[in-house]
Amino acid sequence: MKPAANRPILALCLALVMTCMTLWRMPAALAGDSGVLEVDSPLILQAQVVPFPRGQKYPVYQGPGKAYARAGNGKASVSTNDWIQVFGEENGWLMVQYQISQEHLRIGWIRPERIPWEAGIQPLNFSSRQETLSFSCPITDDPLYFGSEITVLPQGTPVDWIASLGGYAYVQAQDGQTQIRGFLPFAALGVRSPEVISYGSSTYTPPASGMTCFVDNPNPRDRLHLRSQPSAQSTSLGKYYNGVQPTVLSEARGGWVQVRIGSLTGYMNTEYLRFDRPVASAIPTVRIQNGNGSGLHLRSAQSTSSQSLGLYPNGTPVAVWGLTDRWCHVMTMDGQMGFMRLSGFEHEISYKLYDPYE
Repeated sequence: MKPAANRPILALCLALVMTCMTLWRMPAALAGDSGVLEVDSPLILQAQVVPFPRGQKYPVYQGPGKAYARAGNGKASVSTNDWIQVFGEENGWLMVQYQISQEHLRIGWIRPERIPWEAGIQPLNFSSRQETLSFSCPITDDPLYFGSEITVLPQGTPVDWIASLGGYAYVQAQDGQTQIRGFLPFAALGVRSPEVISYGSSTYTPPASGMTCFVDNPNPRDRLHLRSQPSAQSTSLGKYYNGVQPTVLSEARGGWVQVRIGSLTGYMNTEYLRFDRPVASAIPTVRIQNGNGSGLHLRSAQSTSSQSLGLYPNGTPVAVWGLTDRWCHVMTMDGQMGFMRLSGFEHEISYKLYDPYE
């Protein structure tokens, strides 16, 4: 698909992707009482929009080689007339991300006729850690947005954990007779989230005690409050959709657990959180359409006086994780997380449309 004419994708030249490679700090026998292992030694991966010679079309595979399945049920391909983000190179193949619809990105592998090394593409020197799935879990090629399922790997499946992206581990596994690469939530490996999120000049790293969980309202159209205190009467910091992955900061007490979502810290009701497996995502993707300007600023906090992390033009899609009556907590296509004004989107998102669970 062609990007909107008023969306200068090439302006997003160096996308800081929330990711890190990990090594163990301790063996399993020395894990804490929670049974969740610690990780350290983060290595931040970078993705960048790379221009390719126009008029080419490349098949997209789930890994660097034709031994891996071709994505999109054997039909996936990407046109060089559209924007392509590149993570890096392995054995002549490029790990890329591209947009296939308004609500769906895909991360996969292509083998171009010539690699544009002049764009600063670097080799991907993956390390490998063998793990076993703690529970049956879908594997996805779109961890930052829709989370669409490639297949479901059963409990006990051995995987090679080779990288990380946001709240997901990038793994290699065997699906029947076919090799596969994709993304699983860290919870499926029984490890704490090693996410590193960039907020302008500051960087936040969750404490070692954290692991991810999943917002899981019985009605997927409802949103769950993030509260300032462990009480339904305390101030709401925002309401969050099913599929959002808070980082757990403390043990649950009295039906509440302290969590962090992006730069916000608060409390959520454990009745509406899932700790043992992922849930179907209800996170909407909407396009910026600011009638009073050419786009929207991504802010570091819920205030127009807070630091701008970038100006995103009208037509740019973003994933809305949560919202207040004035602000949306969003993740952008280039992997940044922050806040945008609720009134600046193509389709109205209602704060009061549904009765949220407390």
